[in-house]
Amino acid sequence: MFYNSGKSYLTILTMQPKGGNNYVKLAQQFIVASLNLNNALSGIPEVDDAMAGALGFFAAFGPGSPEPNHAQLQAWEKTLAEFNKGKLGIRRCE
Repeated sequence: MFYNSGKSYLTILTMQPKGGNNYVKLAQQFIVASLNLNNALSGIPEVDDAMAGALGFFAAFGPGSPEPNHAQLQAWEKTLAEFNKGKLGIRRCE
C-alpha cells in the first residue's frame, strides 16, 4: 500500500489526477523518482529535498486530507517531474 492512501502503488500510478489532485500528481512523480533512484540519493539538492518533503507529506497525510501547502506540493511535483523527464540531473538517452 502507498502510505496512508489505502491504494496500491500500481493503482496510484494509473489514476487520473481529477481536478488537478495534487496528492495523486505528487504521488505519481514520487513513485517514479523512487524507482529511478533505487533507494539512493540523487546528489541533486533540489531532487533530494523534494523527495524528503514528499516522503514526510505522505507519511502524515492521505488523499483527501487538507493540503497543508498547495504551492509546496506543486513545487515538489514539478521538481520530481523534471528529474523523471531527464531535464534535471542526469540526462536520459533519446
